[in-house]
Amino acid sequence: MSTVHDGTGYQLRPRRRLKNTSTMTAGIRAIFELPGMPPVHHEPGHIVVKAAQRFFAPKLALPVILPIDDYNYNMNGVDITDQLRAEMTTYRITRRSWFPYWFWLLDTTIVNAFLLWH
Repeated sequence: MSTVHDGTGYQLRPRRRLKNTSTMTAGIRAIFELPGMPPVHHEPGHIVVKAAQRFFAPKLALPVILPIDDYNYNMNGVDITDQLRAEMTTYRITRRSWFPYWFWLLDTTIVNAFLLWH
């Protein structure tokens, strides 16, 4: 990811507010508090009244830096490729050092041909 991105820029993504039962820090809680409303104090073991939850936004569009956003929304591509290659493998045990590369290239070609055909 570091070779593709230079670390600048961000993307706005909707994020859900964590539940009150989670270990939400005061900093994260402050992000989701609506401006102009009185702050709600959370103490350990204190039961929060349901009416107090209206002072929090359920979802916000928060900035996420581009490398993290790219990873979060594209990380399954490698897993899907590995699953497809596992279904149509041609790998054989060999003693030649270049032969595994040949089988990998053949498997990748078969998967790409299948995706183009599909």
